[in-house]
Amino acid sequence: MKNIVSITYRFPQTTCENSCGSYSKKIFFKFNELHFIQTHGVAMGTKMAVAFSVIFMADLEKRLLQASPIQPFVSKRFIDDIFSLWKIPMKEVTDFVNFANSFHPTIKFTCEMSSDRTVFLDTEVFKGPRLTTLKTLGLQTHFKPTKTFQYTVFSSCHPFNTKRGFIN
Repeated sequence: MKNIVSITYRFPQTTCENSCGSYSKKIFFKFNELHFIQTHGVAMGTKMAVAFSVIFMADLEKRLLQASPIQPFVSKRFIDDIFSLWKIPMKEVTDFVNFANSFHPTIKFTCEMSSDRTVFLDTEVFKGPRLTTLKTLGLQTHFKPTKTFQYTVFSSCHPFNTKRGFIN
């Protein structure tokens, strides 16, 4: 029989803050031949940008929901997009959004409300026939109005490896 050993190491918070601080405090960029320093937030496109936004929004969401007297019935978040279901009047949901918009000085929320269907990411969520029988919402792929379904012809002048990627 093998012995199983579990070692847990807690990364010191100050070390993490010092390491992460360099990603958000020393961001230089050039625009129209002028040089700038970014004074707030994390530059988009850096390797850590998504990880930082996930951590930041998870913390913000937790504190926001703890401070709010109004709670969603269901709430799911993907990075900075939130899907929620409510069992209260739309006016009270609007009150919650207003509260959320006053919670942080630079983070603002928008809200699309509907009593029968909404879009979350590329998925349309709706009340379909399965709602009454199985208590399950309907799902289908959502295509934006600008989606034209026009694809590049394989005989185009793109490099072969690019065209090979079209097939995938």
